[in-house]
Amino acid sequence: MALSFRVPRCMCRRNFILLFLRSLTSNAVRVCKVGDEAEIRRVFNVKDVQSFAHFSGDTNPIHIDVDIAKKTHFGRLVIHGVLLNCVISAVHGTKLPGPGCVILSQSFKYPSPLFCGEEVLAHVKVTSVRHSIVMCDVTCSTLHRSKVVLVGKTKLSMLKKAR
Repeated sequence: MALSFRVPRCMCRRNFILLFLRSLTSNAVRVCKVGDEAEIRRVFNVKDVQSFAHFSGDTNPIHIDVDIAKKTHFGRLVIHGVLLNCVISAVHGTKLPGPGCVILSQSFKYPSPLFCGEEVLAHVKVTSVRHSIVMCDVTCSTLHRSKVVLVGKTKLSMLKKAR
């Protein structure tokens, strides 16, 4: 069943959307504050990358063919960038802010590659909390090479508690 909303003439679309989001989140529990931080560590192996390539359809050889990857300037298999996005999502959904949050928007850059078998540290820091909207700075870094492999920002919403 599709939802349909009629925006009152006195209200611009942006304000209507904000009011709608507030109606969903007005009873949200404050679970974080500016300055809160959380992190998760993860290692992606060849099987993880092959599984993702299979279900996503992204079969770029740089990710799945060791022989071709060796001939590139990287010299080895590169993890799909979106798998790093997944680790950030795991931090948000399980630690900060935690269960009940949804990602409204995200913006990422990938300054260096992450290679198969490298341990990555995903780090999230809350930079702003307004009503039920949470803004965060996010990074993913390799532990062995000390390289930043993802940097960006996320905007989250905390939904009402289920009854």
